[in-house]
Amino acid sequence: MSFSFSLPSIVALPSASLAEEVPPGQCPEEWYCRHPEVLSAFYRKIQALGPALLLAPTAGANAACLAEFGLEDAGLNLRLMQQAKEAAAPLGLPVGGMLGPTGLFVPPLGEADFDDVYELYRQQVHELVKAGADFLYLSGHHCLSDLRAAMLAAKRKKLPVLASLTVDSSGKTLSGGTLLPAVIVLQAMGADAVGLEGNLSPEQMLEMLEEVLPHASIPLLALPEGVDADGKPLSPEAFAGWCARLLDAGIPLIGGSGLTDEQYSALSSLAAVRVIPGEFYEDADNYAAAIESEAFFLGDDIALSEPFDCDVGLAEDLIDIDDEVANATLVRINNPDDAQLLAKEAAMTRQPIAVQTDSLPVLEAALRYFPGRLIIDSDCALEEDVLSPLAAKYGAILY
Repeated sequence: MSFSFSLPSIVALPSASLAEEVPPGQCPEEWYCRHPEVLSAFYRKIQALGPALLLAPTAGANAACLAEFGLEDAGLNLRLMQQAKEAAAPLGLPVGGMLGPTGLFVPPLGEADFDDVYELYRQQVHELVKAGADFLYLSGHHCLSDLRAAMLAAKRKKLPVLASLTVDSSGKTLSGGTLLPAVIVLQAMGADAVGLEGNLSPEQMLEMLEEVLPHASIPLLALPEGVDADGKPLSPEAFAGWCARLLDAGIPLIGGSGLTDEQYSALSSLAAVRVIPGEFYEDADNYAAAIESEAFFLGDDIALSEPFDCDVGLAEDLIDIDDEVANATLVRINNPDDAQLLAKEAAMTRQPIAVQTDSLPVLEAALRYFPGRLIIDSDCALEEDVLSPLAAKYGAILY
């Protein structure tokens, strides 16, 4: 299934009222499976309020979240997606599967292994796609490493992938990341849209997204709370007014988190009469490397430093580099442990990072674990026909 963004699309998040149906202490996803009539009623309400990209309520159905309730998947993703598809069939609208945060963090924020987090998402994606998901939505993530793991799992199935971050009022994620590096990284990895979800008013979201827009080559999305910057509820008319400004700014995927029926209805009426000009996403300035907290825009010429060894002194090397000529730091990696160390110390850099290695498995490990967008130094023993597909898969820059 393909998406067109010439007209606005509403992303219909499962509503707060849906979650309120779940008794305290019970797993929402498991409870929905036992009460399919609740989902059917939700989709009927969405149909009455206006068309949308529908979502199955599977955000917390990864194995890590289910384990907190003493549950295993046991087909939950498969059943929820099937129920959503059946309920939405009369509407003729696409239904996506949600992949929310696992709650696990890789070093230096936590002790989780990136490959284990990836495997959680791979299993969930497999079930959602088997049940007929039309697209995948990476919902409200708190760190770039988690999003990258979900993105790698999602893109294996060649479905459209939408992705969102949740940030605080300063624009920071729980791990200290910001929206711009996430957009740079995820669009390079093949995301179909990236944006913000929840925790902010439409006004706050508009300001953050407008800053990113010149660097986005894919559509942006905005799913704000139905409140103003002080947390006070917006009237349906005021909420729609702010969403009109989002649309006019060139942000075609809109919706909301915890909206009232009246706010959602006002949003649907608005989206039906707006057109998004395509030139918003032409000539994006996105030739940039990135770490989770910063994007490094590159000029016409990349001047690499002398190679640094990836050892216990790497963090100090990244901080202390003093090269008047180099505008990118070259790190030599020799084994998988080097790749893990580079990912752990990446936040210390003051320049974009390039990696050099003669080993394909080591290079893939570095690209896989690095929480950002790397430059690959092609001056190595590996041929370009080997390097190019790898750069494309991980969104790296081949130089």
